[in-house]
Amino acid sequence: MKADLYIELPSVPDGPLRLARWRGGEIEHVPLGRAAANARTKAIAFAPAICVAKFRVPVAAKSESEARKTALYAVEDDLAQPVEDVHLTLGPKGKMDAARDVYIVDRRLMRAWTDALAALNLDHAPIIAENSLRLRQGALLDFGDRLLLSHDGSAVAADPAWPDEALRELISACGLGNARRTSANALETLIPLQTNTPGIALEGADGDAARRRAGKGLGRWLFAGALALAAVAFAVYASGAARTIFVGDSGELVAASFTVGIPHPSGYPLYVLLGKLWTLLLPWGSIAWRMSLFSACF
Repeated sequence: MKADLYIELPSVPDGPLRLARWRGGEIEHVPLGRAAANARTKAIAFAPAICVAKFRVPVAAKSESEARKTALYAVEDDLAQPVEDVHLTLGPKGKMDAARDVYIVDRRLMRAWTDALAALNLDHAPIIAENSLRLRQGALLDFGDRLLLSHDGSAVAADPAWPDEALRELISACGLGNARRTSANALETLIPLQTNTPGIALEGADGDAARRRAGKGLGRWLFAGALALAAVAFAVYASGAARTIFVGDSGELVAASFTVGIPHPSGYPLYVLLGKLWTLLLPWGSIAWRMSLFSACF
């Protein structure tokens, strides 16, 4: 899948975005202030592999919701934070293998990414996990803030700030002990990889924003429905409300509200004051009828 705009997401919530276009086989970097985009702009964002933990675990479940729970339980002990604070995406099902790739992202960082894309009118853009792309065998790429290593056709990330011994062990485990570290631009590397073999889109990259929009829309409809229901109920009550003084304390309370007097203890000061204001704001009908309507709202 080709896109009009490609975005490299930051590894920290408040980090800068980097943008590029691919035109005529050449990659053109775009300053953030010149990224004119709208809902029709085809865009793809890349999540740094250093921020996306990747696991492969057996997932046997009848539904995707059960599969997500199973996968989260399987990787729970390997996470450095509570499961409530992470965002999980499942890779596709295999034909012969029950194991599936599991991608884990910090939920706060995921929200920061989607918010940053929304600010550019690109909340519909899929966020591709960098380590779901197929990297050529033997590649050891240095993007500056992270290393990308090939391992069994996929990518493994490392932080250059890690201790040298830890980096050497990881590089050796990937079979890259003799590989040369090559400095590379992330977008110039990732765009061709995504075009040739699309990676895995983190669930919620566009779905979370869409669900938030749908939730807001549903909330507005529910609020409008509640108002309409309340208006109908109030109209039905008003049509049968007493037009004059009724039994019990109604005469005393109506008189107290009309004269701003004091009824029997405890005096009902708030009822009396608001009732007086109500009779002034509603100039129709008798005072008793107005107070009947007020009692329905109080």
